[in-house]
Amino acid sequence: RNSRIQFGTESVVVRLFNTYGPGEWYHPYRSVNAKFCYHALVGRPVTVYKGHFRTSPYLEATCRTIANIADNFKPGEAYNIGGLEYHDIETLAKTIWDYTKADPSLITFAPSEVLTTKSKKVDIDKAIKDLDHKMTISLDEGVKRTIDWMREYYRIAP
Repeated sequence: RNSRIQFGTESVVVRLFNTYGPGEWYHPYRSVNAKFCYHALVGRPVTVYKGHFRTSPYLEATCRTIANIADNFKPGEAYNIGGLEYHDIETLAKTIWDYTKADPSLITFAPSEVLTTKSKKVDIDKAIKDLDHKMTISLDEGVKRTIDWMREYYRIAP
């Protein structure tokens, strides 16, 4: 936006929400998806705050949507790119722990965390309409692919 205002650059704003998938290395401040996958694989504990909800667009769908900007470029537009499956964080943790067969005692459930947004469900209608945004990989499948990639990348035996 700044470049558009200062120099007349034709640009589009893209806001990504909780995109995850292979290639996202572990870091404590990355997505909850990557953090939980890594922690389950290496046996580190996590705290799951109850009552928090997200969408989790798999990387492949996000990249496809961004690529579609080239074919339908509308200077000045802003697009939210998020998922279609609205899930709680408990479901995400269960999906990860079920697939990794990690020790369930690594999960501590706690009441809602005060400083974290409880619900991150964004309006993606414009991305669906203009950019044919759609999910092609379910949360279950995306988590499996992410964990399989992490196992290979970090050389963690199944």
